[in-house]
Amino acid sequence: MTVFLRELIGLRIRGFAMVTALILFSAMLHASWNAFVKNDEDRTVAMAWIMGLGGLASLAALPFTSFPKPEVWPYLIATTILQNIYFAFVILSYRHGDLSQAYPIARGAAALFAALASSALGLDVLTPREWAGIALSSLGIASLAFATSGSPLTLLRSLGYPLLSGAFTAAYSIVDGTGARVATSPLEYVLWMNTLAAPFLPAYVLATRPGIVKAGLVAIGPKVAAAVVAMASYGIAVWAFSQGSMGRVAVLRETSVLFAAILGSVVLKEPFGARRIFSAALILAGFALWP
Repeated sequence: MTVFLRELIGLRIRGFAMVTALILFSAMLHASWNAFVKNDEDRTVAMAWIMGLGGLASLAALPFTSFPKPEVWPYLIATTILQNIYFAFVILSYRHGDLSQAYPIARGAAALFAALASSALGLDVLTPREWAGIALSSLGIASLAFATSGSPLTLLRSLGYPLLSGAFTAAYSIVDGTGARVATSPLEYVLWMNTLAAPFLPAYVLATRPGIVKAGLVAIGPKVAAAVVAMASYGIAVWAFSQGSMGRVAVLRETSVLFAAILGSVVLKEPFGARRIFSAALILAGFALWP
């Protein structure tokens, strides 16, 4: 009996370690594809390639899923609108700010807005510990405002666009969380969501710059890799949410703010590296108090 219990505990520990490792890997992947967009000279086109290729992959998988129920469609339509606005703010964020600053602000703001909205809507009741975590994360986000320089307009853009990006992330996350529960399965919802949200930015790029596809095919390898990374990141997250506490999974995924700060500082050679890494760690410490 003792041997059986030891083996059972060992299996649970290994299983928890595997889930944790996969979530951390998902966080690193999410920060990585954002770094790809930031590092590209034409961020609109980079995002269009990621969305277009991801949408085509999801479209190819649709024949193996069922057609969404009528009650799912309002969520799919809402998330399509919200996500495309979010993509626009991501592009603007990286046009006017550094990865190591814009990304932690956007991710931190998204988590804050989602927590506050769920509390205001009566979906969650926040404990004093969770409010303390919100305050600490807010302090970390505010500290990033001092890790920049330039005119007031530059400051407004470098902070405002990521905050708006975070607000729309929170909005479509709440919509998707509810829609996935209504759908037959979360995977079905994700595939239809990706397919419906994907065409708009690529269509805009094709209409305004028709020769861009031919030019992009010359060096399509990194774009395919970025699209695969983006899809894998979200796919792992959806799987992890089905395995255990959504709160703990969400907190572990927010380690992406540290990965982004490190990528921005070390790989992209952005200024204020140490200060931004500290701010990202402060945001993450606040997240750790939530679940």
